[in-house]
Amino acid sequence: EILGHERVGVLPFGVQPRIHSPVAVPGGRQRDVAFAGTYYAETHDVRRKQMETILAPAREFGLEIFSRVEGDDPRYIWPPEYRPHVVGSLPYERVLAAYRTYKLFLNVNSVTQSSTMCARRIFELSACGTPVLSGYSRAIEEVFGDLIPISTSVGQTREALAEMLADSAAASRRAH
Repeated sequence: EILGHERVGVLPFGVQPRIHSPVAVPGGRQRDVAFAGTYYAETHDVRRKQMETILAPAREFGLEIFSRVEGDDPRYIWPPEYRPHVVGSLPYERVLAAYRTYKLFLNVNSVTQSSTMCARRIFELSACGTPVLSGYSRAIEEVFGDLIPISTSVGQTREALAEMLADSAAASRRAH
């Protein structure tokens, strides 16, 4: 309105090539599958549902979780079935190395119907050359197309995990 025209858009997240790059870490991608994020026990119902679709089946594939919130606050405590998979918390600088240590990272979404809002981590992981498997998000579909596989069921997640972890060359090509 101020500019007097409608040629205005949303600028998606950017990445810093000096820190978000596919340069290998020593030892390469030795770990299988990870998730870095927060569990919200009292809010974000859609996100918790996606966790059941995306994270629950990943437990069978060696899922490791980096929790963003440590402590005893009941609003952020992971349910018992996930606690054995929580391997700690990482400061942001170490998360960047973790992005390049895992063969696959998982993503869930709090907002699913926005055409522009999705997790910053998807952009960062992609810049790091790390394959991502995500729960549904309209923004991911619109911004990334079929470059980021989206799962909407436990069965789809199991199938995608098995496929992506079994064929590292195909997963690398997709990430590239």
